[in-house]
Amino acid sequence: MKIVYFGTSDFAVPPLIALNNVAKIPLVVTQPARKAGRGGKLTESPIFNTATSLGLNILQPDSCKDKGFIADIEKVSPDLIVVAAYGQFLPEQLLKIPQYKAINIHGSILPHLRGAAPIQRAIQAGDTKTGVTLIYMVKKMDAGDIIATRETPINNEDTYGILHERLSHMGAELLIETLPNIITDNVKPIAQNEADVTFAPPIEKAEREIVWSASAIEIHRKIMAFNPNPMATAVFKGIPLKICTTSVVNSDESAYDEVNFLPGQVVCANKNDGLLICTREGLLQILQLQPAGKSIMSGSEFINGYQIKPGDEIFG
Repeated sequence: MKIVYFGTSDFAVPPLIALNNVAKIPLVVTQPARKAGRGGKLTESPIFNTATSLGLNILQPDSCKDKGFIADIEKVSPDLIVVAAYGQFLPEQLLKIPQYKAINIHGSILPHLRGAAPIQRAIQAGDTKTGVTLIYMVKKMDAGDIIATRETPINNEDTYGILHERLSHMGAELLIETLPNIITDNVKPIAQNEADVTFAPPIEKAEREIVWSASAIEIHRKIMAFNPNPMATAVFKGIPLKICTTSVVNSDESAYDEVNFLPGQVVCANKNDGLLICTREGLLQILQLQPAGKSIMSGSEFINGYQIKPGDEIFG
C-alpha cells in the first residue's frame, strides 16, 4: 500500500505514526510554516516535525488546488489518501487519484458537529459523548459516507486538551483496524442523514471573554472547551486573566448565598472553600487561572497574591 498522508495539527500525529508502521508513505503533505508566538517566529507544523523525524518526504503547498501540486500527487500514484486535521479543502481532482479513494479522520460522531472545532464545540455544548469517524471524502465538508465510528464519554473534568489527546489516539487505532477492510473492499459505507447534521464553526476571538451573566454550568463548559487553546479570558482590577479550569458548585450544597451578589462578583475567597464567583445561576469555583505575565496558579494562590475579597468584581 502506498498512502499519501495529509495532516497539520497535533491531532494528526498519532495516526501518522501508526500508519507508518503498517504501510508505505511516500509523501506527507502539511501546511507551510506559520508565524507563531509574540515574536512571530516561523514555526513548522507538528506533522512536519513528526514526518521529518520518521524520514518521510514532505510537501507544503500554499494551496492543494495548485495544478503543479496535483501533478506531484499523480506522479506518486497513491493507493489511498488519508487526511486528518489538514486545514484545507481537497479538490475533487485530488480525491479521484487513489484507487481506494481518500478518507478522513474526523473528531466527532458524524453527522453531528461537522466543521473545524468539533472537540471544543462538543464540550461547550455539554454533550455526554463524542468520538471519531472515518469517512470517504467528498467535495462537501465532512459529508462523505461513514466507514467506521468509535465513541467515548465526555467526562466533567475533560478539557479540550485532554479530550483532543484521547480522540487522536482513538483515530489512529480505528484507522489501523479499518484499513484492511478498506483495501479488501469489505466496507459497507453508511450515508449521513442530512436531517441530523450539526456544525462546529471555528472559535472566534470574541468568544473567549467570559460572560458572567450566563449560568455556572455554561461558563464551566466554555472554560474547559477552550483549554488549552484559545483559553477563556477575564479581567480583575485591570489585570488580564486566562481562566484554566473550574468546577460548578451546587447552590443547594453551598454554605454561600449568591442572592446578595451580582454575576461576576466574588462570593467567597478563602483557603477552605477557594475562589467562588457568582453567575446568573449557581456559583463557579475557579480552580486554576493565569494572570498576564505569570505562571498558572490555583484559586487559593490567586487569593493570597492579589488580596481577593468578597464583593470584588471579575469582568469578562
